[in-house]
Amino acid sequence: MAYYVDIPQQYETAGHPISQVQIEKYVDAAALKHHIDKYLLLAILDVEHGNEGMVKKNNGQSWDLGVAQINTIQFNEVFFKQEYQDVNWMKLANNTSLNIDVAARILELRISELKTGESIINAVGHYHSKTPSHKMKYLQTLMHKYYQRAKKSGTGFNLK
Repeated sequence: MAYYVDIPQQYETAGHPISQVQIEKYVDAAALKHHIDKYLLLAILDVEHGNEGMVKKNNGQSWDLGVAQINTIQFNEVFFKQEYQDVNWMKLANNTSLNIDVAARILELRISELKTGESIINAVGHYHSKTPSHKMKYLQTLMHKYYQRAKKSGTGFNLK
């Protein structure tokens, strides 16, 4: 049975922006801890376009939380129950360092689920959704954001 976090509607909020410098500090730590490409994690954050403290209701019974827009369905995942057992929805929405760490852990997990020969791009798509139509639309936007970041930093692509 699916587990949904019960968040009273009055807690829905757009949150508030956090500086890019602070976000990059948290991303550097999370990417190092979870062995993932920091530019990929930054691109995910660009696409998710969340804010610190953001609590946003989805069409179904789930909510998206914080800068990485972590879906509350993650509270039902085994890794979340084991590794983040003291984390509630409010803490996840308001603690940006934790929010980005959980996003990095989800991406690390999705990468570990890849079958031999599958692309990391598939894992990135699964970070957002395993539904093919949602995944493909997300990936199109994400790849554009990743390219912009790679071009700016001079990494990831041959940009002569």
